[in-house]
Amino acid sequence: MNKKYVIVTCPNKNCQHKLRLPKRTEVLRVSCPKCHITFRYKYPLMIEKLNYQTKTKEKCPVCYSRIYENTDRVHCIHDEERGILGSMLARADLVEVAKRILKEDDFDIEEHRVIYKVILKLFEQGIVYRRDKMPFWFDERGKRIPVSYLATLEIGCIPGAVFAPESPVSAKDVITYYAYKVKKKAIIRDLQESRLTLEEKDRFQDYLKTIDEKIKQTQTYKLILYEEHHEKDQKQKDHVLSKPKWVESPRLLNLRPDKKRIRELEKLRIKFGIPHDLFSMRVLGSPATTRKVQKQCLEGFRARDPGASEKELFRMVLISRIQAPAPESPGYSGMTEEKIDEAMRSINSFDELCDYIIALDEQEPASPDPFGIGKRIDEILAQEEMDKEAPSENLIKSLEDTYYDLRKKHPGRDEHWYLANTWLSRYGSTKQSKQKGPKLTQFIAYKDTHLYSILEPPKSIRGLALFLVYKELGERQALYYNSEFNLIMEPVMKIKAENLFLDKYKEKNHWTWERNQVEDDSSFSLYWFFRGLEFERDNPEKAKKLMERAEKRWEEDEKRKSNVKE
Repeated sequence: MNKKYVIVTCPNKNCQHKLRLPKRTEVLRVSCPKCHITFRYKYPLMIEKLNYQTKTKEKCPVCYSRIYENTDRVHCIHDEERGILGSMLARADLVEVAKRILKEDDFDIEEHRVIYKVILKLFEQGIVYRRDKMPFWFDERGKRIPVSYLATLEIGCIPGAVFAPESPVSAKDVITYYAYKVKKKAIIRDLQESRLTLEEKDRFQDYLKTIDEKIKQTQTYKLILYEEHHEKDQKQKDHVLSKPKWVESPRLLNLRPDKKRIRELEKLRIKFGIPHDLFSMRVLGSPATTRKVQKQCLEGFRARDPGASEKELFRMVLISRIQAPAPESPGYSGMTEEKIDEAMRSINSFDELCDYIIALDEQEPASPDPFGIGKRIDEILAQEEMDKEAPSENLIKSLEDTYYDLRKKHPGRDEHWYLANTWLSRYGSTKQSKQKGPKLTQFIAYKDTHLYSILEPPKSIRGLALFLVYKELGERQALYYNSEFNLIMEPVMKIKAENLFLDKYKEKNHWTWERNQVEDDSSFSLYWFFRGLEFERDNPEKAKKLMERAEKRWEEDEKRKSNVKE
């Protein structure tokens, strides 16, 4: 018997009933016979608890029908009757509203009819209700209603009619809504109990339709309808937006996808009934996750050793991966220094490094995946990176298109002119540029682009585009291209360190150099920009100190401007 069945505890904390369920591979929909809660189960774990209403041990004191615990409204036919009577006892101004709609015979319980009749009698005589005098009125008519039940009616009054002065609907509207519901039930009882002709039944049906229309016209009905729909939508959103267990895995602590991707992945997991532990392993083994891990590793090594070249950093990442591989992965076995050196000769970018590591990981014997779940997981995670990089890619494409259009329209110009005019085509007509004036804007354009002008295309425009991603979209977007930008700028930084930048610039950008050797009256002339480059070449230490002073003054000016604005 143990081989075919498994004992499962009911997920309801107030129940904890033991259930014997069959060991099956498909998802089972299970209902507890004790508390009637429903949940989905697949061996060996419960998948999810469904939010169905469960019965409690409490019963209606009049008809003894069960009351449900997962709802604000008591599912009993006498709930509206008690609510109306309790509200009338609590507030005398609501008696007249109920009097216009209800008659004594509309109440199902005889005690409720007597109480309603006495309340109307008190209202007509102008007597204020007092709990200690009510038994006298009932005793006078031969009916004994205990004082405790009157107290229960007061407690069970409709909250929206008595205790909610800031309710979006009035107390009279609430009483009208519940009074019409009691009236409707009274008509239905009459139809069920009496023997009527077809014509009389049709008349009653028309009257019922009229009552339904009056119920729907009340603001309370519209509010309850809205709350029910809103609650249903909110439950669906909470179910989807709540973090699944596989997301809380410690291994995914710094690798969690965004909310949109979590929702898509959770739908995929539920569709195929994958346990949380196995699904988290699938996500960790995805190539997209591998790229994210290597990127974090690369940034960590860069922060520890800022002077290392990109090639050296790539080597550190590869060695760290080799030293901590998957135990079953045969791709990392026997990796010597010679093999690492051989691999690094063909790795010239971060993408190539990730492709190499993923290829080694794929040599591990993978578990069968007939439904392509692993591929779908990778597509979802890869789409996250594509969405994050979309603004940067659009900016880069726009700059590259402008650059190549300028090369076609203006052949014979040098690289610095193409790059500076690409910069001006994007930022030259902005509000800030118009405030600065054309001369200062042109000076800034040539200053921002001069480092990339000694590179060969397409590296020159690519380096400028990545720099402008940082300037325009911020550090967070530029982080995706950090490794590529450092690779592009390595030869430039090397030439600058050897103090050979100006010689390289003259050789590469002779056209721009020759046309800016005459001094003009402008304070932001390119003539002075090139004199600054000559001063930097001839006096590198002084130039460095002057640049540091200028940066400090610029920071002080920015602080003053911000203080003035505040």
